[in-house]
Amino acid sequence: ELDSVMVGVRDHLGLVFHRFIGDSRHPLVIQLNGRAIPALDPFLSSHRRTQRLPSESFKVEGSTVTVQPYTVPRLTTLSSADRATLQVAGQLRDSQGFYIYRARRLVIWGTWFRILPRQDMAKLSRVQVDVPNTLDHLWALDIKKATAQPPPEVRRRLKKFAERVTVPSKNTLNWQGRKENGPTQHVWQLVTHEHGFSYA
Repeated sequence: ELDSVMVGVRDHLGLVFHRFIGDSRHPLVIQLNGRAIPALDPFLSSHRRTQRLPSESFKVEGSTVTVQPYTVPRLTTLSSADRATLQVAGQLRDSQGFYIYRARRLVIWGTWFRILPRQDMAKLSRVQVDVPNTLDHLWALDIKKATAQPPPEVRRRLKKFAERVTVPSKNTLNWQGRKENGPTQHVWQLVTHEHGFSYA
């Protein structure tokens, strides 16, 4: 039971501080029992199948909020380690939505803030929202900085954004592949003779 709890602590720290641990210039090293905790990037942003969509920024009380959407790959195209990384809130369907960062630290994840309902066709959609600490008073952050609710002005902007960013997920899940037309070559040849037939 203790081992299971320690694994949970490791994964939680790797997720919450993944942008610090994975920083190529000044990486943060967090050790657990003498072993460095790896970064758990919930967007698989360096994966070749991840779609990075155009980002947008807007001002709130003079501070800049940046929104960066991603469409993550289908689970069937990923390794078991990458699948586990993407399922940060349980199943893939439960991990869709906004990922709120306060000064690069992940505060809350896997929610649409009731702006959109969770739906299977949007399960590949994730949105990185960077909020400066100068807006703490608007986000109703708790004392541990572990939960947050967007203020009305931010909520309005995120609603317009959310309706667009789920489209690539729907397109990816609807795409069933492409049939290739070409000459047919049979592996087995049917041979008929006086006693019946055989295959060669």
